[in-house]
Amino acid sequence: MSYLSKYEQFLKSINLERYKELRKIKTVEQDLPKSLNPLPLLYKYYWEEKSFISFDEFFNVYWEENIKDILKFVKKYFYGCSLQFVEEGFKARLFRTWTSILTQFHFQYLWIEYFSEKLISTAELDMIGID
Repeated sequence: MSYLSKYEQFLKSINLERYKELRKIKTVEQDLPKSLNPLPLLYKYYWEEKSFISFDEFFNVYWEENIKDILKFVKKYFYGCSLQFVEEGFKARLFRTWTSILTQFHFQYLWIEYFSEKLISTAELDMIGID
């Protein structure tokens, strides 16, 4: 089975209704510092390793790996707010990024399935606007 087929099966398994409450939350809208940018982790799982984990799994890994920088971010922008409030905001923000990048990755998997031209795609290129 091709990576495209596996990826499309993964996409079909996503229950977007489960996350509908996240669409309303807009509390973490600041530019994230480079250390909190989720793109390197997204590329790691969904492009490099082709490990199509659920959003919840992705968010848990992101949160655990970045908790020190998240706490610095909280101190700067959300002083006095509960960590739960900030976590909910991060979850909503990352969900929007996650769904967007999944669309991009779908195009990339289609590209490598149907075209012989090499495709170069990295988090670093994406972060400077080349996607």
